[in-house]
Amino acid sequence: MHSLDYNTRPAKHAERVMLVKAMSKLQAFRSLESYRYIGFGATFFKDFKIIHKELGISDMICIEIDSMNRERFDNNVPYKCIKMVYGSSTSELPKLQWDIPTIIWLDYIGKISKDSLADITLIASKALTGSMIIVTLNAENAATDDDIEIADTDRTNHLKKLELRVGESNVPLGTTNKDLVKWGTAEVYRKIIFNKIQDSLVSRNGVKTDPNKMIYEQLFYYEYADGAKMVTIGGVFYEKGQEHLKANCMFQSLPFIRNSSDPYHIEIPILTTREIQYLEANMPEQNIETIPRKGIPKEEIQKYSAIYKEFPNFAAIEM
Repeated sequence: MHSLDYNTRPAKHAERVMLVKAMSKLQAFRSLESYRYIGFGATFFKDFKIIHKELGISDMICIEIDSMNRERFDNNVPYKCIKMVYGSSTSELPKLQWDIPTIIWLDYIGKISKDSLADITLIASKALTGSMIIVTLNAENAATDDDIEIADTDRTNHLKKLELRVGESNVPLGTTNKDLVKWGTAEVYRKIIFNKIQDSLVSRNGVKTDPNKMIYEQLFYYEYADGAKMVTIGGVFYEKGQEHLKANCMFQSLPFIRNSSDPYHIEIPILTTREIQYLEANMPEQNIETIPRKGIPKEEIQKYSAIYKEFPNFAAIEM
């Protein structure tokens, strides 16, 4: 399944807003209206709605694996510019033309797998300069109770289960079970994805002249917990000769851009509606110590100060 209702998941909403802000920077390459967006959006199409309204992109493709509910999804399509494609992303992405810059969000709800790596490899081999890839994955321990290939006595061997999911050759050398504890799984996923993209670009660039060689630069590395640990990883593809256009995007002006192994943690404060309204009136504030707390825990004020710009329509969580 690709679709999930994130309506009650404020961290997901914050992530969506941050990603769209980063997408808007791509106008340094070409007009945003000339881009194509590919995502997984049924039944709610939340990313499609904000990307169409905020960025003006009208060439949109929604890939949905659940063809059994096709009538429901078709009836919920918010704009006629969204083309529904039914099937798995692994089967449908190779059928598409890759002749225009594309923003693609592989918003999986499951863990990393051979299929997700196949999707990533295909995109890295096809994406035009100025294209953007975003990958969201469940970052709980790589193991699940459904991994029947592993004996019951080996249930805690998360490394072995990861190797089964993605193939042993795709697991970074030196990875141990200890690396897959807590948020360590997210970092291993980041390395796997980065390595897979780089391997694909080596093959793609081949004998290309230096200015035409395709480069991938990581922009996103988000961690958040919306019922489960989730990680979002991604970045931009550009030809080496267009380094100046990438620089003109000024991605680094956004505080949530991450191009290293240091993740951005999306933390949602637990506040009442009244507390949100009070803190909103005191934003922006570099030094939160100057804000009278009025009983609000300091750590919640810190969380709100960090996220309020990315969460303007905050869905309050009552204490």
